Amino acid sequence: MNKNYRAFADLMADGFFELDSDLCYIYSEGVEAYFSTPLSDPHSQSPGQSLLGRNRIEVMESVLGSSQQLAQHNRSLLAHLPVDVIIETAAENGEYRHTCITAKPQFNADSVFTGYIGCTMDVTARVLEAQQIAHQASHDDLTGVVNRREFEARLSKIVDTQCQTSKPHTLCFIDLDKFKVVNDTAGHPAGDQLLRNLTSIMRSFVRGSETLARLGGDEFGILLEADCQQASVVAERIIDAISQHIFTWEGKEFKVGASIGVAAITARSKSVDDVLSQADNACYAAKDSGRNQSFVYGAESITYHQHRRAIAKKDLIKEALQDEQFTLYLQPVLSNTDVCDIKMREVLLRLKCKNGRLLSPAEFMPVATQFELMQSLDSWVVENSMLALQQFEAQGDHCKLSINLSPASLNDDNMLQNIVRIVTESPASSESVCFEFTEAAVMRNLDAVTQFMSYLRAEGVEFALDDFGGGLSSLSYIRDLPIDYIKLDASFFYNIANDKSNQIIVGSVSSMAQQLGIKTVAKSVEDVATRHCITQLGLDYAQGFGVAKPREIIGYIETVALQPLRQLAS
Repeated sequence: MNKNYRAFADLMADGFFELDSDLCYIYSEGVEAYFSTPLSDPHSQSPGQSLLGRNRIEVMESVLGSSQQLAQHNRSLLAHLPVDVIIETAAENGEYRHTCITAKPQFNADSVFTGYIGCTMDVTARVLEAQQIAHQASHDDLTGVVNRREFEARLSKIVDTQCQTSKPHTLCFIDLDKFKVVNDTAGHPAGDQLLRNLTSIMRSFVRGSETLARLGGDEFGILLEADCQQASVVAERIIDAISQHIFTWEGKEFKVGASIGVAAITARSKSVDDVLSQADNACYAAKDSGRNQSFVYGAESITYHQHRRAIAKKDLIKEALQDEQFTLYLQPVLSNTDVCDIKMREVLLRLKCKNGRLLSPAEFMPVATQFELMQSLDSWVVENSMLALQQFEAQGDHCKLSINLSPASLNDDNMLQNIVRIVTESPASSESVCFEFTEAAVMRNLDAVTQFMSYLRAEGVEFALDDFGGGLSSLSYIRDLPIDYIKLDASFFYNIANDKSNQIIVGSVSSMAQQLGIKTVAKSVEDVATRHCITQLGLDYAQGFGVAKPREIIGYIETVALQPLRQLAS
C-alpha cells in the first residue's frame, strides 16, 4: 500500500479486511473491536493473522451471536451487495461500543464476483452524540421526562391506532396547585428542584410502557394503559403522594397539590387536540370542585362545570373585595339542658350586593374557591371574629364564637400558621374560640391539621367536626382528632320526630359521644317537635331557624368596626 494512501486510510478507519469469493479472509489488518482480542494471535506480528482463511459470517456469528444489525450485514454479504451497518456490542465494563462496517463487493472484467474489500471504524462517540441530540429533542431538560412535542407524537400514534386494538388508553392532564407560591417565595431554583422531586413521585406510578411528560411550566401529562376507572385510581394516588410531599428549601417548608383531568382515548377520539381538550376541561372541573382532586371527563358533567366557570368569570368577588361588601352574621347555638351554659354563636359570612340582596355562602363560595380567595376570606373572618370577641368581652357579653374553616385553608400550612398567629396574638380569650370543619376538609392534610389542633387546644381553643355522619370515615376522625363537638349532618333531622330510623341513629351517636366526652349539636332544627325530639335523644345543643335565626353582628355589638377585607387580601 502506498505510504501516503496508508496514512490517509489509517485516519479514516481502525481495521481493514479483504474477503475472497467464499467470503473467507485473505487479508486482515488493524482492529475489529468486537473480536480482535479473542481471535488475534498475540505472538503474531499481524494482529489479524488468525482470521486468515476463515469465513467472515461464521466468525462474526461465533463471537456476536445474533442481532438485527448482524443479520443485515450477513444478508448483504451473501447477496454480494454493499455493506454499510453499525454493530452495537457490549464491552467488559458494561458500556456499549458502536462499530461501523463498510464493505464493497469486487467483480472481475467478466462481472464475476471475486470478494470484498472492507473497513471498520469505532463510531461510539458519534452515535452517542446523535443519541444525546435525539434525547434532548424529545425530552425536558429540567426533569428528564418526555417533552410536549414527543408526548403529542406518542398520543397521536395511540389515537390513530386505537380503533385497531382492544387495549384501553387514558390521558391524565396534571396541573400543580400552589406551585407559584414556591417560585414567588423561594425563587426559581427552589421551584426547579420541587419540579424534579414531584417528577420522581409521578414517575413511580407510571409503568415502562406508559409515558410521563412535562407539557410546560407546572403542567404534566400521563398516557396510561388503563380505562378511566383504573386511571382515576392512579390519579388519586398521585394526588395523595404529591399532597404528602413536604418540600424544604433554606429552612422553609412548602406543600403543593395537584388537580388532574382524566380523559379516555377511544376509537371515537377525533384527534390529539380533541383528547387534550377533554382532559384539560376535566382538569378545570377538578379545580372548580376545590382543587387537589381528580375529575373524569364526561359530556353532561363537563357542561355543568363549564356553566359554573362561566358564572365564576363574573367580577362578583372582585367587586366585593373592593367595595367591602362582606359582613358577619351570628347564629346562636343553644343548650338543650343548661340555660346557664355559655352562649355559643356560629360565625356566618354574607355578601351584600349593591342592590341590597344578601348572598349566602353557597352563592359565592364556589367562585371564591375557583379564584383561590378562600384563604383571604377565612383570614378576614378569623381576624374580625377575634375583634368581635374583644368587643363582646368589653361589654360584658361572655360567649363562644364557632368559626368555619374551608378545605383550602386546612390544606395550606402557611394559612394554618397564620390562624394560630391571629388567635394567639389577639387580646381576646382563646377559650372563646371554636373552629369547625368537615371531615372531607382534613383528609388531604391530616398531619398538619392534627398539629394545628394540638397547638391551639393547648391555648384553650375548641374544635367541632361538622356534617358528622354525612361522610364515610367520621368515626375514625372522632377517635384520632381532639374533637370537642360533633355537629350531626342536617339530613338526620328532617322529620326526625316521625322517623324511627333516624331516631335510633341519632340516639346511638349521642350515647357514643357522651361516653367519649364529646358534646353533640343538632343542625337545621326547624320546629318545636324536632327540638323536643333531639332533647329526648340526649343531644346537647340545637341550631337552626326553629331555635334562632342568624343576625348581623351589629345586632349583637353596639359598636362594630370590621377590618377591611381588601387590606387583609393584599
